Amino acid sequence: MRIKHFVPVTMNVGDSMISLMSRYLIREIWPESEILTFKAPLTEEKINKIWKPDIIVIGGGPLWGSCHLSSWPREIQYPVYGLGLGTMVYHGAEDYAPLALQSLKNVRAISTREEQTKTRILQNFKNLEGKCFTTGCPVMHLARPQYHHLWGGKRKSKKEQSYGIVHLIPRGSKSLRLNKKNLEKISKGLNVNVKDIALFTHVYKPKNYLGKYWYFWRMYNKTCRKLKMDSLQKETFSIEDFIEYYDPLAYLSLYSQLDLLISYQLHPSIMAAAVGTPFLHIWRKESDRTRDMIATYDPEQRLHLENADSHTIDDVVKKAKQILENPEYSMQPYLSRASKAFDEWEEFKKFCREDSKN
Repeated sequence: MRIKHFVPVTMNVGDSMISLMSRYLIREIWPESEILTFKAPLTEEKINKIWKPDIIVIGGGPLWGSCHLSSWPREIQYPVYGLGLGTMVYHGAEDYAPLALQSLKNVRAISTREEQTKTRILQNFKNLEGKCFTTGCPVMHLARPQYHHLWGGKRKSKKEQSYGIVHLIPRGSKSLRLNKKNLEKISKGLNVNVKDIALFTHVYKPKNYLGKYWYFWRMYNKTCRKLKMDSLQKETFSIEDFIEYYDPLAYLSLYSQLDLLISYQLHPSIMAAAVGTPFLHIWRKESDRTRDMIATYDPEQRLHLENADSHTIDDVVKKAKQILENPEYSMQPYLSRASKAFDEWEEFKKFCREDSKN
């Protein structure tokens, strides 16, 4: 079985993990398959001129790739399967889904990462009734036992944990930007030593974001170095000591050692939950992608803080304390709903195996 796999990929850890886990999931369905992965969007050349496939798999990520609809082929002759498809980041992007699907005349089955995308697809394409499953984002499947080997499979005990809070990015309201004052507020509010707060981001290319992010490989730009040195003086450590390349699996190992992850990004939060680490995701209300994920997996918002622009660092500390005081209460509903998605994955997997034989 030769499979062309299309996935939207940018230079960040979340998208790298989506791409990696998508290939693992494809092999669950078709164990003997040869997989060639392309960056979305689909084009005539990528489909027809390079390496003739037996089937095409799109995902994870948005069904319509990067919304470059002008480059989408008008018709695809090969069987098409969707894997962990979801909503784009901004309002109105879901309107592109029907346009994209119309060009995919031979869609055989689709799995979505949340219920809202499934609902939109079925509203427009009645022929996919019974062929559309909510299976979660591919990254969520890291929580399944068969993938525990990717991160070690065991969280360290409280006594052994090294870090307090990670992945704080100066995005959104100015009051949430991570400066020395806010770092000290987090430290004091959560009763964690400043030196145990590891700062890094999931963006790979510092040159594209200089002065805005704290980096993981090539860890500190000048601003962050000064912040850490001012705060920690001689006790500063660099995560460069641990890793100097952008292997997304390395993040999992570190996430599994945390008390809590505070993130402004969706997929680091999903990765943390997959390895059993509580998270606080601060999200912006215009993000359709995050809104839909929350509606399916955390409608009570026990692990989320809505509308970053309207909050202060004190609000973040308050919410983080609630999660840390009772992590099981905060995490259990999310994990239960993720487990339900994994059950649907087994149904989708069985359906695709049988369907591809025809």
